[in-house]
Amino acid sequence: MNKILATLTGASCSGKTTVLEELLKRHPETYARVWSYTTRKPRAGDIIDGSGEYKFISDEEFDDRLRNGEFIQFVFINGSRYGTTKRGLMDILDGEKIPLRIVEPTGVQQFREACLPLGLTVVPIFFHAEPGDLLSRWGDRMNKEVNPDIASFAKRIRSTLEVECFWHEAEKYDCWVNTGTSLSTSETNSVDKTHRYLRDARGDFNQEEKAWKWPFLPN
Repeated sequence: MNKILATLTGASCSGKTTVLEELLKRHPETYARVWSYTTRKPRAGDIIDGSGEYKFISDEEFDDRLRNGEFIQFVFINGSRYGTTKRGLMDILDGEKIPLRIVEPTGVQQFREACLPLGLTVVPIFFHAEPGDLLSRWGDRMNKEVNPDIASFAKRIRSTLEVECFWHEAEKYDCWVNTGTSLSTSETNSVDKTHRYLRDARGDFNQEEKAWKWPFLPN
């Protein structure tokens, strides 16, 4: 089998986190989450007990880990730092699972450069949704909040429309997954497409099993 790291990229509310969570739930023997250490403050909905997407640490601890050479990749976003440790990534690979990591476009190239000496292939996947669908999902997310921070939501929505909607142009992706008009109705299809693509990238299929096509790849 090939050693691969799957990076998942897409605008906020594009469905990438939903697909990641479903892959972990449906195929725990195949996938594992690559934890991201961050210095940002937890937001509403973040899991802070260490089982969620992020491990929240202080600036001091981040500096210590950085000095000790623990991070294989780190990035500065909106005043906060995010980092991935080499040990966390290698532990997943030693368990013969596919590591999953949500990243912005700059993270794709960072991981390519960092993983090359390790003999690890990065498989970047982009999740696409139309701006109207993203706005609708942002509205649903805001309506779930008891006391939503309107200013914060407005800032993040503006970033989604003015910056993140153009992320598909910022990097070359191996796979393109369209999450459709309704994420709830297209969820299974998106998860299955992603799962099949990653298993193929790892070398799980023989030539006969690879007879299917990939209609979701960009032209």
